[in-house]
Parts: sequence; structure tokens; C-alpha cells
Amino acid sequence: INAEYMGFLPSFAIIKNRNMCTRGVFQLKHLQIAYCEHGGSSRGVKEYLNQSLPSFKQSHEHVDVHLVKRSNRHPYVLAKYVNDSQQVLSLRNLNPREIDDRIMKLRDRTGRYSEAKLSKWAVAVSTTRSVQGAWSPLFNYVPPTPT
Repeated sequence: INAEYMGFLPSFAIIKNRNMCTRGVFQLKHLQIAYCEHGGSSRGVKEYLNQSLPSFKQSHEHVDVHLVKRSNRHPYVLAKYVNDSQQVLSLRNLNPREIDDRIMKLRDRTGRYSEAKLSKWAVAVSTTRSVQGAWSPLFNYVPPTPT
């Protein structure tokens, strides 16, 4: 937004940085980064841990960061939020910049699922056909008897 127009806009229309807060409370409370010490898919994670993680910890003191070494497993990050929801993202074969982008995306979430995604997930889908057969609007149809 251009600075000369800020005086004409209401305060709620001025979009600042996403603040990852709801009512002043940071939503992300715990990050768990799991990686393998000798696996090739964890190379980017190990670089991220040496380069960028210390600055992330310093600027986000409210987030508990735990590192988990898992032999012969692909790396992932698990984010836990204040409302007890969690999200897992794979870090397999990513470079440190992409890992930082994913962690910032987790930081910016509120932990709630959007209604659009929830409504798609709430639809019951079955791959097994019904034993009773498919329903038809003509199921209880009684044809009129000729008189």
C-alpha cells in the first residue's frame, strides 16, 4: 500500500506482516525436527540445523524446538499448536532455504483448519460397493395399476 493513501484507509484495511498471533497469543508452541545423521535425504536438514536454526530459536523464544535423530528414516517437521492440533510436513531432499520456508509456513498457521478444507475432508468416501446395491429414486416406486 502506498504511504500517501494510508491516511484515507481504515486501520483494519492496512495489512501488516502476518503476526501468527490470535489475541496476542502465539499459536505455534512446539516444533520437532526429525532427521537421520547419515541419510542422504537429510542433508539439507543438517545444513539448516547448523546455519539457520540458531537464529530461528533466538527470534522465536516462545517455540520449543526439539531435535530427534532417527536412523534410516526420512526427515520431517512436526508442529504442535496451542489448540492441540498438529501438522507434519516432510523435509525429504529439501535445501535449507526450502526448509526455512516450510517452517515459516508452519509458524504462520493458527493451527485451525479452514472450513473449505474441512468440508472436503468431511465427505465420506468408500471404495467398497454396498451389499444392498446402489440407491435409486425409483427404489420404492409402485407403478399405478391399470383399471
